[in-house]
Amino acid sequence: MALKCYRFQQFQEVALSLFVTGLIADCDLRAAEEPPRASISVSASPEGAHTVPPTDTIVAVSPDAKHRLMGGNDGRLRLISSTNGKVSRTLYHCSPRAAVFSTDGTQIASLGRSKSVGGDTIRIWRVADGALLQTVTNLRGAMLSLAVSPNNMLLAANSGSTLNCWRIADSALLWTSPAENISSVSFSSDGYVVIAGLRNGTSALFHAIDGKPLLIASGRQ
Repeated sequence: MALKCYRFQQFQEVALSLFVTGLIADCDLRAAEEPPRASISVSASPEGAHTVPPTDTIVAVSPDAKHRLMGGNDGRLRLISSTNGKVSRTLYHCSPRAAVFSTDGTQIASLGRSKSVGGDTIRIWRVADGALLQTVTNLRGAMLSLAVSPNNMLLAANSGSTLNCWRIADSALLWTSPAENISSVSFSSDGYVVIAGLRNGTSALFHAIDGKPLLIASGRQ
């Protein structure tokens, strides 16, 4: 049996290729009810800048507005410079539905599906090099939106009927609270309260540490 040797740089390239291939293979690229989108691809312009497929949509904007994150149905999230339009990083998450930058702009949380898990996952990425830092798999139901606390320590996500909060450092689920007709989630400016936006225009407030309900606030004047 022949033994193939690699220089360290070659080893890094092979390892990265296998890692990315694994992420792509884990992605259920299209839901059965969705038609194929042949136009979703990344092509290079003559100047070397990557063009963004017209079917991509803006998912998130960095706190300093220097980058925007765009996702398509091909399982790719593209980090794009707001100044020159170039793609600086490509992250992989199947059927991305939501993403958010950390308040310091150093990390991205993305919400999508995983074929190996058989449901939704949240992935935490480092913006500087695109490294996958954490994968949250203990999601309760299909999640709709994401929020990161101001101190970048907590992650909240909601389904239509539950609110969930994790500790980012180890992906531990801290609490789950029931709440009907949730459409969005956010944190208060001090990070002590998780705010669930409800479809009737009101907001339900929960303590960020333990998920205890605080009150229902009207969004109407």
